Amino acid sequence: MTDRDVADELDYDAELWIEVPVAFPFGPWADAATWAHDVAEEAALRPDARAAIAERALGLAASDWPATRRFWYFPVEGGYEAIVHVIDVDDVIPDAQITELLRSDDARVTDAVIHPIEGVPYAWRCAFVVAEGEGDARQAMGVLRAVRVHERGTSLVELVDVDLAVIGAVMPDFDRLVGALRFRERAVDGRG
Repeated sequence: MTDRDVADELDYDAELWIEVPVAFPFGPWADAATWAHDVAEEAALRPDARAAIAERALGLAASDWPATRRFWYFPVEGGYEAIVHVIDVDDVIPDAQITELLRSDDARVTDAVIHPIEGVPYAWRCAFVVAEGEGDARQAMGVLRAVRVHERGTSLVELVDVDLAVIGAVMPDFDRLVGALRFRERAVDGRG
């Protein structure tokens, strides 16, 4: 299989997103350390930046956040970074529940305005701010959430970041990711 064949099989833009394994082995990588090393070698333009990228990659691969798939937004070294979690469920969510799923969050402090994702059938996105923590330790975080209904199930795609500017900067690429991802019929249990 050539590099071109592998690129044709991807359902995301590999120039913008790095798929973070939810379980190993993953493709040619037996473990998280090997994957993180390879990501750092490929992603870092400067050799002195590779150790920091490998460390972040290892942390992402160790995440216990439930997900069918996970993506690291890493278009250019020194630019915005973000993590997107995808949860595919084997149920087609009824239209009446989609709005509630997009807006639901106990920590939400701003209204969630829902928009259809242009060019992506049966997909909607919203953005809002949540506040987590207590008292002086409360921290605002931006949430970008999408729901896409497929023939065999539903995908919930979410990005949460403390840098609110990330939400606006990433949104066009987030929408394209939601539109490109193929539904995966798998249990969401950390094993992929």
